[in-house]
Amino acid sequence: MSTILFTHPSAELYGADRTLLQVVEAIAERNASPQAEGPRAPSRVVVALPRRGVLADRLEALGAIVEVGELGAALRADLAPGRFGKFLHKARRGARFVESLVERHGVDIVHTNTTVLIGAAYGAHRSSAHHVWHVHEILDNPSWARLGMRSLIKRWSDVAIANSRATAAAMLDPRIERAKTIYNGVARDRGDDELGDRAKVRRGLGVGAGDALAVLPGRINSWKGQRLALDAAERLGDACPRIVIAGSPPPGQEHFAIRLDAEIRERGLAERVMRIPFTEDLPSLLAAADVCLVPSTRPEPFGLVAIEAMAVGTPVIAADHGGLQEIVEHGVTGALFAPGSADALAGAMRDVLGDPGRLASMGPAARERQRSMFTHERYAEEMLGVYESLMAPWAVQRAA
Repeated sequence: MSTILFTHPSAELYGADRTLLQVVEAIAERNASPQAEGPRAPSRVVVALPRRGVLADRLEALGAIVEVGELGAALRADLAPGRFGKFLHKARRGARFVESLVERHGVDIVHTNTTVLIGAAYGAHRSSAHHVWHVHEILDNPSWARLGMRSLIKRWSDVAIANSRATAAAMLDPRIERAKTIYNGVARDRGDDELGDRAKVRRGLGVGAGDALAVLPGRINSWKGQRLALDAAERLGDACPRIVIAGSPPPGQEHFAIRLDAEIRERGLAERVMRIPFTEDLPSLLAAADVCLVPSTRPEPFGLVAIEAMAVGTPVIAADHGGLQEIVEHGVTGALFAPGSADALAGAMRDVLGDPGRLASMGPAARERQRSMFTHERYAEEMLGVYESLMAPWAVQRAA
């Protein structure tokens, strides 16, 4: 039996958290079925997190061993003058923690899930295990950080995985010998009977039967586009749909949510815009919406909420950059608008919601595109294939 160690920087249930959960679910499903010998034999899963949280509970329910400790995450604050020495100390602790887990659990493969885990990645590189580095970010500023990260990924990984072509172009050195682009997938195709009653969900939000509803899911931070949505709402005036912003801020950054809630009130938008905390039943909320908004002001490496919306037949209005360009087919499954432009976002909302016939055709097209390109089954098969290739007898030896 092989052992796979996943290192991950949070314990919540947002995009990268859910993709990790999907991989562990796939391993659990494979372990529960009859297996051949060799690289497809059952695997033991260990997950290292920086703290406990809902993700840890979900992972343990799947049979994973959860270890909590320092992982040496590189945060933007670590780039500030005078902080680099403290970061190096943190990174060394993270490396030692990962090396100790590899030795204690007899780990064969370390899967570093995101680029921020510099310490964990270095520990994986120094250890006896194979190292898979899964890139979920596009670092656009400062440029030296992106170039430095490209170099580290090339030097420290045995296999590098990007979650979109946009991520691969930005973050992976083209000279990497073993690099793959693997699109995220929706965990499962939920039938209508598994989703919350659409009318009931809308009533619970105070949305009338005749009102258009736009849902903007995601973490509350500086670049997910929540404030841009407020700007667009002001431009639309009475034509603005009901907008539900669904999400919570990262731990320790509650000021983002406090500021957003205050702006909704101060701008006089409370009758049209509301914020609700993160919900685990996001599919039911998305199914109740007429459109899903993904107005990120920085390039999304992928855009998991977009395919989650498409899976329940909800068209997506998204910023025209990053991985979203690979997900949304403009004019067919939704609309793409100029990034950072409130006027363009308002115009896209007006165009899509103002044409009932067009809106009705976009839903089925969105669902079909998700089923053809972004499924859990395809994602799981490709991810497990990476591990199997490393465990196969003919796998290349790790670089020194």
